Amino acid sequence: MKKLVSRIMAVVLLAACLLGQITGAAAETVSKNPLVDPQEVPSVKTPQRYTNILMLGVDFGFQNYRGSASALKKSLEECHTDAIMVVSINMTTKDVNLISLPRDTLTYIPEVHGIYKLNGAFNCADTLEEGFERICDAASWVLGGIQIDHYCAVDMAAMIALGDFIGGVDLDVEMSYDGNSGRHYSKGMQHLDGQGIMDYVRARRNATVNAHDIGRTGRQRQAMAAIFQKVKSNAGLIKSGWDYANSGEINFFTDMSLAKVLNLLNKVKNSDNIGSYVITGPYQTALKGWNFTFTDQANRIDVIKKVYGIEVPELPYVSYDYTKWLMDEGFTSARYIAVARDVLEQAGQVETLTEEQQAAVNKLQAALDEAVLAFDTAADSVSDGDQTTMVEKRRELRNAGDEAALLLTGKEAPWYTGKYWYADPMINEYQYSWQ
Repeated sequence: MKKLVSRIMAVVLLAACLLGQITGAAAETVSKNPLVDPQEVPSVKTPQRYTNILMLGVDFGFQNYRGSASALKKSLEECHTDAIMVVSINMTTKDVNLISLPRDTLTYIPEVHGIYKLNGAFNCADTLEEGFERICDAASWVLGGIQIDHYCAVDMAAMIALGDFIGGVDLDVEMSYDGNSGRHYSKGMQHLDGQGIMDYVRARRNATVNAHDIGRTGRQRQAMAAIFQKVKSNAGLIKSGWDYANSGEINFFTDMSLAKVLNLLNKVKNSDNIGSYVITGPYQTALKGWNFTFTDQANRIDVIKKVYGIEVPELPYVSYDYTKWLMDEGFTSARYIAVARDVLEQAGQVETLTEEQQAAVNKLQAALDEAVLAFDTAADSVSDGDQTTMVEKRRELRNAGDEAALLLTGKEAPWYTGKYWYADPMINEYQYSWQ
């Protein structure tokens, strides 16, 4: 897929070349806010070498499964990666750490236009392979640029099948509860088969201890650690399990080879203490009725420091107050900027502009530059004064845009839509069911 940032830059550069009078405007119209201009995955250096594998659980696999919101899951592509965990292997010390990333984390996906939940990064693609690349990039973004090297993904039926294939695991169950399958489980050490593992890692509303998403991520890390301890030194089980996983009988996806897996497990076969972390934060309703995890910046910085030994900056534009600003005026300005860019793109496709059209397009480009700057300033401060300035610049942008659009097409620009922000392609590049 062509990068959106590159496309925007190309459009503005084309307009500048054709119009001749828009000198140096391209750089000025690029926003630092990822909602308006998507960013690439940041790059950071760590003091030691790591291999990071993203483990994903897709909410699919059972016939007529509807999920927690009663939305029927008809195909894998319609589903989300509701379990997201980084297995980080320090290739120097051979330490292993598990880092859960809450599925509802408010997220900007590198190279994708819009704002999403982390579990929806998988859906911002045109193919399954690209979807896995998207969620890897989004996880890297949450981690401040720590590279995700590989991924492994299963759906629920595959998790049960693989759990049975390895003969289940012994696990110290943290609670007595009734699983989604209808089975009852007692607190304490017991042997769990594939269904037992699945019931445990899915337990949330039916949990009797830590009955929330963050609590569920802890149970997922506990189960993953138990699976790792069982298979890490059994090359024969790994090989046969790998053949079964890749037989086509179950939904298992990875970009790793068996040789890579065996090599990594051989390096960490003596690792008995596995670190367990979650990048957590408050869980609140925002953006017109959706529940999000708002990343606790101090917790995130601390986890990354402990695991990778580096300091990362705070994630920008992910606070609850920022989402209130988006609903108030931010989304409207983001759409206006996108519409104005479309008008400029139309101008760039005209072989020869009249003098009047030329003047109108120049005026629009200048208004766009000011509107983007005002948007960035208001997004950073979320202050009433900066918001007032942004609205004023937006009004000027609309007037200039209508003038240019009328001269180019005979119609005013489409500033408004009847769609919510998440269904508006001028704000969110990809539309999908969030349920």
